[in-house]
Amino acid sequence: MIALSSVLTLALVAQAGDAATTETAADDLGRGRFSLTYGASLRSSSLAATAAPGVSVGGFSPSALRFQGQYLFGRSPFGVAADVAGDWYVARQTGCAAACATVPLAGVRAWGAAAARWSPVEHLSGELTVGYGYGAVPTITAASGTPAATAATHHGPIAGLTVGFDSALFEARASVRAMPRALGASVAPLGGVGLTQWALGLELGAGGLVALSTRWAAVASYEFESTTASGALALDQQTHRFGIGVRMLLEAPSVEGAPVVPPPALVHGHLVRIDAQGARPAAGATVRVGASEAITDALGAFRVEVTTFGPLEVSVAAADGYPAASAQLTVTPGGDHEVELQSRRPSGPGSIRGRLTTPTKGAKVAVPGGTVRRPGQEPISCGDDGTFLIAQAGPGPVAIAVSAPGFVTREEVISVPPEQEVAVELELVPEKARLPAVIRGFVRTASGKLPAAWVEVVETKQRQRVGSGGAFSVLVPGGRYTVRFEAEGFVTQTHQVQVADGDQSIFHIDLQPVQR
Repeated sequence: MIALSSVLTLALVAQAGDAATTETAADDLGRGRFSLTYGASLRSSSLAATAAPGVSVGGFSPSALRFQGQYLFGRSPFGVAADVAGDWYVARQTGCAAACATVPLAGVRAWGAAAARWSPVEHLSGELTVGYGYGAVPTITAASGTPAATAATHHGPIAGLTVGFDSALFEARASVRAMPRALGASVAPLGGVGLTQWALGLELGAGGLVALSTRWAAVASYEFESTTASGALALDQQTHRFGIGVRMLLEAPSVEGAPVVPPPALVHGHLVRIDAQGARPAAGATVRVGASEAITDALGAFRVEVTTFGPLEVSVAAADGYPAASAQLTVTPGGDHEVELQSRRPSGPGSIRGRLTTPTKGAKVAVPGGTVRRPGQEPISCGDDGTFLIAQAGPGPVAIAVSAPGFVTREEVISVPPEQEVAVELELVPEKARLPAVIRGFVRTASGKLPAAWVEVVETKQRQRVGSGGAFSVLVPGGRYTVRFEAEGFVTQTHQVQVADGDQSIFHIDLQPVQR
């Protein structure tokens, strides 16, 4: 016989409501669950002939009460669980040889257990209970000739497993519980029996009404329970329960004075520098991860713990001719983030962007129709505004000659850094004017690092700072001059030069450090 019940369920579930970023998925499912169920049930049983010859027992219970509870300790996944249930009803014999009797019956079960919950992904959870239980399964005995109420009392270990899904609008749970073998079971006045019991349950909920800091949902439930006894009493009893009800979820209060600190994240990786000789690890470099810093070891490795989460930049500054490098990360609490930084030293050609001008009444005006020539290359025509672009030049010194109709051709050597653009303005002299002489060249050091250097023409009192690329150019009238080169920390050099109008004298100065 299938049992039908309508159940009104009120469930109070204490949930962790801490807003900290380290809240786990298990915390979101609640730290405790307490439910009280009231409803009706209907049982069906079959008895062996020794108990009540040829008799089966069925009964309707208009009063069934059940309390369930589970609580997890602190923020751990472990806790305790309990279940207490009882029902009472009037059972009626069927299949009697004579007049059938009606017998009032009552049943009860109670168990306590250790509980554990885990949540592999958000919204999903598993709950395991292992403990000990007691029960009294109601039945009828006719051993004395008259049907009388009795119960198969029993106690023994129990175990249960529940799988659940919880969200703001929907929830579902499936459970199984079993007492594989009662350690002690008896039926008065018949004596001891062997007893096993198991149950399956299913619960569905829908809703999301929030009121007074609680969340409410409508719930539909089903449970099937089977009890089998052998020995002094042969009993096979099944119960099917269907129900509808209401579930209430209540946030647990946060713990005062005990804020949860999110675990730091680990950011680690390597810094590699690449040049014409290949790639190699960069040792001793400072790597910034947000507001934190780390120094790379001999293998270019770095690691740093950070407590700032979200988008962060991992960067290293430019050094020794290598440009800055950076990478973007999204850092999560407790995360392990790996990143590789690469800084490639430029080695390809640069470019020259220039403009031809001539002085006119104290101002510089563009020289149109000019031409720029390089040895072995096609000439480049300048625009009407005197501008030109050499897209591929260098790296290193690049010799060019610029000319325009009515102007004296001018030769220049321009230092072009790798993969960079150099801007120059070249002044042309009309052919009828007296052409000045040019003293020009480069200043350099053995290390390749150029300090603040100065070139001075003593006779004309012209003093000029050497450009960032080491180049310099001084216009003077034709004549004999003393040219002095100075830089702090280096030996001053003096040279004599004789130039005629329109001539040029080129110097390549190697500065020598002062010996201390």
